[in-house]
Amino acid sequence: MANYTFQQANRRYRSVFFPLIALYVVACIGGALLLKTMEVPPVWLKPVVAVFTVAPIFGVFWLVWRYIQETDEYTRLRQLEALSIGGMTCASATGVVGFLELYDAIPADAVPTFLFLPVFFFSWGVTKWLRGAGGC
Repeated sequence: MANYTFQQANRRYRSVFFPLIALYVVACIGGALLLKTMEVPPVWLKPVVAVFTVAPIFGVFWLVWRYIQETDEYTRLRQLEALSIGGMTCASATGVVGFLELYDAIPADAVPTFLFLPVFFFSWGVTKWLRGAGGC
């Protein structure tokens, strides 16, 4: 990819990130409301709503990849470090909850699986902030 200045890469990132997150919020709320309005939704509708809800997150991951490709080596390193720490935190939390469920220390449905996505993004963001990863 072409090299962009730090400011250009950030601007390109933000110009797509915020619409994707807005779409994600609309999909979360809209999908839940749609399913709630139906007494018995069609079998196919729940998976379709689920996939459409998470689709903007795939867009965010692509956007992060593009941002990393467009920045200098220092910013790239800091971003990848923050992503790694976020991933390790999320994987560790998933493992702890999984084994707590396996050994019946907590009920099997005590922690909804979809909450690990916000855990990842939160830990990635906190790591970026604490380590000064810059950008995004």
